[in-house]
Amino acid sequence: MNEPAFYLNVIHNFVENGEEPDLSLLAQPDAVVEYLAHAMHDTDVKALVLNDAIAAQVFTDTMLQFVRLNQEKAAYQMQRTSFERKQMEEAATWNLIKRRDNWQAFISVPTASHQSPSLTKLVLCDVVFLHILCGTL
Repeated sequence: MNEPAFYLNVIHNFVENGEEPDLSLLAQPDAVVEYLAHAMHDTDVKALVLNDAIAAQVFTDTMLQFVRLNQEKAAYQMQRTSFERKQMEEAATWNLIKRRDNWQAFISVPTASHQSPSLTKLVLCDVVFLHILCGTL
């Protein structure tokens, strides 16, 4: 994922000059840049944005909000992955008795807002319990 300034530059260049991002120049274009390029390639959108100041402002605000939300989601996913990795590393150092006594610690994994926390805890309980029984945890 690129820096927010990069996306701001791409959107600004499109609104000011009609310049679309050249994906071939990027080493590895991410999904956000690809979406922006796809939206900017639409001739109706391009004509509307270049000929109407209000439409240009709406386009800019909408795309910047889209970029911001994607950046926040990516940051959340990185934080969650880091937390889960830390828990796995910590659990690997536990002895068998501590694993049996502290299996509830694995259930404290943060859940996404669209998931049912009780269902997630139930599933995690089953998974952890199976690992304890099998001796893989």
